[in-house]
Amino acid sequence: MKNQRSSSFAQRSRQVLVLALFLAAASVVFSVNSHAQDPYTQLYSFTGGADGGNPLASLVFDKAGNLYGTTSYGNGGYNCYTYGTGCGTVFKVAFTYGHWQESVLYTFTGNADGSLPSGNLIFDKAGNLYGTASLGGDPTANCGVIFKLTPRPSGEWKEQVLYTFPGSNYEANGCNPGTGLVFDRKGNLYGTTNAGGLSGIGVVFELSTVAHAAWNFKVLYSFGKNDPPPPYSSLALDQAGNLYWTDNSPTSGVFELSPTDTGNWQEALIFQFAGYNGWLPSGPVIFDQAGNLYGVTFGGGPQFDYFGCESVGCGTVYELSPSQNGQWTQTTLYYFPSVANTNWDNGPVGGLVFDSSGNLYGALQGFCGQGVGGSLFEAPGCGSIFELSPGSGGTWTASVRHVFGYGTDGAAPAAGLIRDSKGALYGTTEYNGISGYGGVFRFKP
Repeated sequence: MKNQRSSSFAQRSRQVLVLALFLAAASVVFSVNSHAQDPYTQLYSFTGGADGGNPLASLVFDKAGNLYGTTSYGNGGYNCYTYGTGCGTVFKVAFTYGHWQESVLYTFTGNADGSLPSGNLIFDKAGNLYGTASLGGDPTANCGVIFKLTPRPSGEWKEQVLYTFPGSNYEANGCNPGTGLVFDRKGNLYGTTNAGGLSGIGVVFELSTVAHAAWNFKVLYSFGKNDPPPPYSSLALDQAGNLYWTDNSPTSGVFELSPTDTGNWQEALIFQFAGYNGWLPSGPVIFDQAGNLYGVTFGGGPQFDYFGCESVGCGTVYELSPSQNGQWTQTTLYYFPSVANTNWDNGPVGGLVFDSSGNLYGALQGFCGQGVGGSLFEAPGCGSIFELSPGSGGTWTASVRHVFGYGTDGAAPAAGLIRDSKGALYGTTEYNGISGYGGVFRFKP
C-alpha cells in the first residue's frame, strides 16, 4: 500500500513538473511574442453597409482622444450610386469597454443634406463638427453642401446645412466641394470647390458668421482659364491669414492666396516643380515653427520619365523656405527610390506630420490590383508608412515603418496621418480590411 502511494505521488510530481515546465516555456514564448509585436493595429474595418466604406480623408481627434472621419460610401441604399454603395457617413471610433468601437454619427441621404463626403472634418471650440459633401444639396445642380454636426444630450448628432451650392449661381459660387475646411482665428471657414466659378474649374471660398447670425458665403478667388485646377486637398492657413494649397495637375505648383488692403485676395504661384525635383504635389502642406512649408509630390525625382514609376518618377518630400524678398526656396529632402528591387512603395499621398523630435511621417499609397467587392491584392505594393529623420548637414534618412498587405491589414492609404499626445499615429485605408472597404488604423513608432 505504501509503495502504491509512493508511486502515485511520484507520478503526480512528474505531472506537476511537466506542467511547470510547460507554463515556463509558454511564458517565455509569450514574452518573446509580446516584444516582437507589430506596432500596427487595425482599429476598425468597414463593411460597406450601414457603417460606411472606403474612407478617403484623414481623421480628427476630439478632446477625449476619440477619432472622427468620413466614409465616401455606405448605408447600403440605392439613392446615390448605381451599385448600392450608399451616400456616405460621418463616423466615430472610440476605445470603449476594452476595445475599439465604431459608431455612425450621421448617414447622408443624397437629398438636401448632401452626399459623398470626401474631405476631412474639423471641430470648433464647442465640440461641433464641420465638413463638406461634394454632391447632393440643390436637386437641380447636385453641387454639394457645407454642413455642421452638433451633438445632442441623447448622444445623437444633428446635421445643419450651412450652405448649399446652388445651380442658379453655378458660374459665380462654385460647385462640388471635394476637400475639407479650415478655421481662422476669428472662426471663419475656408475651403475650395472642384467645379463652377467663372471658368468652371472651381473657387476658393469663405464662410463667416457674426454673433451666431446666419452664415455668409463669399467667393475669395475664382480660378480662371489660365489658372491650374483647384486643390484636391485641404487648404493650409498661416499666422498672417494667407492660404496655401498644392496643385496636382501638370502645372504642379504650390500656391498662396493673400488678403490685400482693398479687401480682395491675390493669388501667387510660389513654386513650380520641374519633374526632377518633384511632380504632382499631393495633399496639404504643413508648417514648422519657423514658417517653412513641407509637403510631398506623388511623382518626380531622378526616376522622372522612368518606367519603374509609371514614367513620372516615384515621388519626393520637399521643404519650401520663405525669404525677406517674398521668394521661396525649395529643398528636396528625400527622393523615393524606384520600386524595383526595394521594399518601398511609390506615390506619397496626403500631408505630413511632425513628431516631437522633428521626424516626419507620411503614407505611400502604392499600387494594388482591385478585386471583387473592392478588395485589393498583389501585396506588397499596397502602401506603406514611412519616417523621415533629420541628420547632420541637412541630410534626412528615410525608413519604411509598416507595409500594408493582404486581408485585414488594410491597403492603399488615401490621406495623411494624425498624431496623438503620446506619439501614436492614426490614419485610414481606402481598401481591404475584413470586408474590402478599408479601415481605421493606429501605428506606434
